[in-house]
This record gives sequence, C-alpha cells and structure tokens, in this order.
Amino acid sequence: MWKMHGAVLCCVLLAGRAEAHAIIIDSTPEPYGHVPSGALAVTLRYNSRIDAGRSKLLLVHGDVADRVPVGEASTPDVLAASVQVSAGAYELRWQVLATDGHVTRGRVPFTVGGEASKQ
Repeated sequence: MWKMHGAVLCCVLLAGRAEAHAIIIDSTPEPYGHVPSGALAVTLRYNSRIDAGRSKLLLVHGDVADRVPVGEASTPDVLAASVQVSAGAYELRWQVLATDGHVTRGRVPFTVGGEASKQ
C-alpha cells in the first residue's frame, strides 16, 4: 500500500514540475511599448529561475537579426542585456532554459523613436 501511495505522490510532484515552464512576467521594454533611441537596458523577468548562460536573445530590426550577449542579472529569474537602438520597429526574440530543463520562447515587439531626453 505504501508503494502505491509513494508512486502516486511521485506522479503528482513530477506532473507539477513538468508545468513549470519559464514564462515572462515583466519586461523592459514593455510589449508594444515605445522607447527613446540610444542605449537601452533590456530586462526580461520570468516566473521561475532560468539558466542565463544557456538562454538566447535576438534583437530584430527590419531584416536584420543580431544576437545580443546576455549580461549579468541581479536575480536568477532575469535575463538582462544592453543594446543600442535607433528609430524604427524592433522585436526582442528570447529563448530561455528554465532550471527544470524546459525551453520556452517568445517575443517582445516595441518601437523606438526620437532622442533620449537629457535631464
């Protein structure tokens, strides 16, 4: 009887773990947001820990897609980078590896226009 309960408990725990994909919960820039041209600090926050070393970030502008080096993040649930942007439509395409081994992908479209304000 204990073996059966143990097997059921393992299935329940593994099923919960299998659904733990890294899902983006916050980003800078915001999806469909508008930012000034110049240096842009990109931060993508997820609902779980990610392996930043095995994650990817592409910056797409028109027909050009540039791989962006991922920088050091303040917490293990953040993918961070710094990019230079000029006027136009952009898309951040991300792929992260959650620490549970699942890969998730997504995109954050945004536009750039004007100069950064100097205060």
